[in-house]
Amino acid sequence: MKKLVIFTLMLAGLATVATAQSKSRYYAESAKDNYFLGVGVGAQALVNPDNGDYGYGKAITPLFNISFGKLINPVWGVRAQVAGANTKLFSNFANGNEGPFNEYKQNYVTVRFDGIYNFSNAFAGYNPDRVVDVYGFMGPALQFAKAPIGDNDNTKALINGSLGLGLGFQLSKSLALNIE
Repeated sequence: MKKLVIFTLMLAGLATVATAQSKSRYYAESAKDNYFLGVGVGAQALVNPDNGDYGYGKAITPLFNISFGKLINPVWGVRAQVAGANTKLFSNFANGNEGPFNEYKQNYVTVRFDGIYNFSNAFAGYNPDRVVDVYGFMGPALQFAKAPIGDNDNTKALINGSLGLGLGFQLSKSLALNIE
């Protein structure tokens, strides 16, 4: 009986070692692997009650960005993003007094540093042939804006952040379309 128990434990240990040897690696072999570059174009509008009264369609402006990042493993990644253009704000308040609608424009550049979490790989397992990925991102940002506020027309630095969800559609081995 003692020999049977020892033999069974040895077989179980051998099976565990064999399984550990065949496990796939899900990390980059080199520090140069898994970098990505992204270019984005979109539309934006400030959410403001006065914009709604004047018409949100008139407040929509273009948005451009460029991203550079690295996937640390199939679930986690990091990226730096520079975004900017200009925004419009319609308001009927000037110096605290209600009056006619005025259009205010703001030129800005935002620098973001985001952490990326891939929900598809975290919950459904890593699949290099997956066509659609769902991911989330979050991080701090610093915005440099030039906007006329009162008598001050200087450039201002504003601290903000980013938080969002994205869908990635793999078009080829090296090209994806992301919607955030």
